[in-house]
Amino acid sequence: MMSRKLLNLRLGYLARRLASTDPLSIQNEKLQAYLESLRQEYYAVRVNAAGNSKSYARLAQLEGVVSALEQRRVLERHITSAKDMEAEKDEDMRELMREENEVYVDLLGKQDQALLQELLTLSDDEEYPALIFGLNAGAGGQEAMLFAQELYEMYTGLLRPHGLGMGGVCQ
Repeated sequence: MMSRKLLNLRLGYLARRLASTDPLSIQNEKLQAYLESLRQEYYAVRVNAAGNSKSYARLAQLEGVVSALEQRRVLERHITSAKDMEAEKDEDMRELMREENEVYVDLLGKQDQALLQELLTLSDDEEYPALIFGLNAGAGGQEAMLFAQELYEMYTGLLRPHGLGMGGVCQ
């Protein structure tokens, strides 16, 4: 009975480590969807790259992210499920499975960090000659207008030191 409680405590700990609510966590649904779209793009470009230099450049950009994602998925498959642990009759084998899970969870955490780092270094080599952003005071009267003015000054203050030109359109 005691070993079963210990098993449930350990599995609860592993589940909490794997299921994070952090928006930059790999467990975030939107990030998962984005990673999957990058993986699909990588394999689609890989199939159709024949002689296109832009395709090869995009492959090179995506290769690190997709490689890290594939390594992460391998680690996830190695983590033993609670059912498998409970089904195991031998106590020594269950202990070995728990120890392996702890190692794999630690490796998974490191791989998550590596994957996030790859995402941060994923660059968009496109050059954008112009940027348009709009500020609207909205409802709220004078306070809303003052806030919009502060935002405008903040953005223009950010652009000026970089030598970027700007223009305004008022309505």
